[in-house]
Amino acid sequence: MKDGHELVRLLEIEGIGVRAALWVHSNDTSIWQLWIVPQHDFKDKRQFYHKISLILSKNREVFSNIDAADVEMVAETHPALPALSKFIRIEGFDSAHISNNIFNEFFIPDGIILRIAL
Repeated sequence: MKDGHELVRLLEIEGIGVRAALWVHSNDTSIWQLWIVPQHDFKDKRQFYHKISLILSKNREVFSNIDAADVEMVAETHPALPALSKFIRIEGFDSAHISNNIFNEFFIPDGIILRIAL
């Protein structure tokens, strides 16, 4: 969770505003992924992943538990996000744990919401 907050903070320093960030666990693969919804005007996935890679490589001592493959740029139109944003609002650097929830027919078995301000 700490790595996720720090990555969000550094993305914002780099000029990429973050509207939503949440760790989502997949029961199928037993992997946690950090979903990030960038600011409205940021659409370039290649630039997003390039920034993620640069931030992680420059701060390897901070990000010992996260890799660029763990991060996914997600559109705010993802089925779960509109319902999730009505369920809870988190701005700044806080967190909330969700477990076994369905949002707009999208099942999230386990998640940690770091920010949801859509």
